[in-house]
Amino acid sequence: MRSVSAAPVVFGPKTKTVRLSSDAIHAGNLILINSTYALQEGLCGKCLVTVDEINHAVRLDLRAASVLRGLLEEIDPQGQIAMVSGFRSMREQSHIYNTSLKDNGIGFTEKYVARPGHSEHQSGLAIDLGLNRPDIDFLRPYFPYEGICDVFRRKALRFGFVERYQKEKEAITGIAHEPWHFRYVGAPHAEIMDNMNLSLEEYIEMLRDFPYGSEPFRFAHSSLNVEIFFLAADGGGGLINPAGLTGRPLYLDGSDPLVSEATVSFEIEEDLPYTISGNNVDGFIVTIWQRSQELQLRCGSHIEEHSASARGALPWQRSQELQLRCGSHIEEHSASARGALSGQWR
Repeated sequence: MRSVSAAPVVFGPKTKTVRLSSDAIHAGNLILINSTYALQEGLCGKCLVTVDEINHAVRLDLRAASVLRGLLEEIDPQGQIAMVSGFRSMREQSHIYNTSLKDNGIGFTEKYVARPGHSEHQSGLAIDLGLNRPDIDFLRPYFPYEGICDVFRRKALRFGFVERYQKEKEAITGIAHEPWHFRYVGAPHAEIMDNMNLSLEEYIEMLRDFPYGSEPFRFAHSSLNVEIFFLAADGGGGLINPAGLTGRPLYLDGSDPLVSEATVSFEIEEDLPYTISGNNVDGFIVTIWQRSQELQLRCGSHIEEHSASARGALPWQRSQELQLRCGSHIEEHSASARGALSGQWR
């Protein structure tokens, strides 16, 4: 009698459901802050640190500050770059705005100073830099497109910083060209924005063309393949749970968001690293880091062992351990990959 072999059973990757409070759209590295969309107080600027040991007055969000330190260590400016202004409280922004109105008039102020509550500085994700010289202009520091300043500008993209207010984008951003103002949006978003010549306003709009449930936006970032999709806060493309929040949403700083009456959710493979940011408008931007085949082969044994032992840990705890255990393999990849992985593995 001939034996008949049964067809092998193929199992798909394990998935999990991530649930987000709709109020969480107001926090994250990609929140849009401009004259139309105000910063939501209490959701940003909660974890501020100084960037260096010299200027304790300039503080940034913990993640942005950590990445900026890494960038400065790589370019080694040797004191040529001055940190002029970082996080500002509502009181500080109001004082700067009102003083500029008095000293410079409304025309100048509307070009260069955001209204209180509408300034990126209040998020802790923006910093003004200047070439270090005796007469630094606080509102318009000199940061030219040459020398160490341009080295910073070019390398900043890989670390997740963009020149926020670009030339010829004034009508879109509502702010005049500011070569000194840099905003942390995270990797790989900074490089994508630069490659496509998009302001943050345009980037947020573009990503709406890649809603959850359809083909994501894809970007090859060194040894990593990145997929990005938009998840509407009202449940468009996602699932609404009117009973309330039933899982732990993932703010980029690991903190708990406000709990609202409705949540939106999406499915993702269990072991894929990812980040989530609100856009401060109408939804979330989810970034998934797909390991390249080469990196999976070289790092696979560590990832598999790690995943089996740490599934109960919080994502930001798993990421740190995974980086340490896979570090020798990841380190062999290009500097670009290292910049992307810094703060991105979840």
